[in-house]
Amino acid sequence: GTSVAVVSYVINNGPRPVAESTRQRVLEAIRLTGYRPNGVARALASGSTKTYGLIVPNIGNTFVASMAHVLLQASLDHGHVMLLGDAGDDRQRELELIHSLLNRQVDGLFYNSVDRHPSIDVIQASGTPFVMLDRVEPQPG
Repeated sequence: GTSVAVVSYVINNGPRPVAESTRQRVLEAIRLTGYRPNGVARALASGSTKTYGLIVPNIGNTFVASMAHVLLQASLDHGHVMLLGDAGDDRQRELELIHSLLNRQVDGLFYNSVDRHPSIDVIQASGTPFVMLDRVEPQPG
């Protein structure tokens, strides 16, 4: 009994106000139908997946696990989810994980390479922002 726009305003808390009685009707309809927003559609419309990728050499390493935990919590605190890619100390698997996360259109990557020859060029070519972890590059960027 309302427009699609009004439902959108309720789900997104704006950009326009909705009368409280209408808001309650919409929320009840959402509850009854089991409606869940489509994250893929939202990402297409907004240009953001609200997803980060984290690639680590081996999550069994206590330092890596601790770092992953902190990064996950920080991303959640900022409304993002984190996809974890564990390379299992395998350089080829690491490269496959990079491609997989880039194909998922993550908003950014945190990257801790298996060895001292990371696949930075692949990430840079995608234009995806990234942070190299546990490594100091002699050149900026």
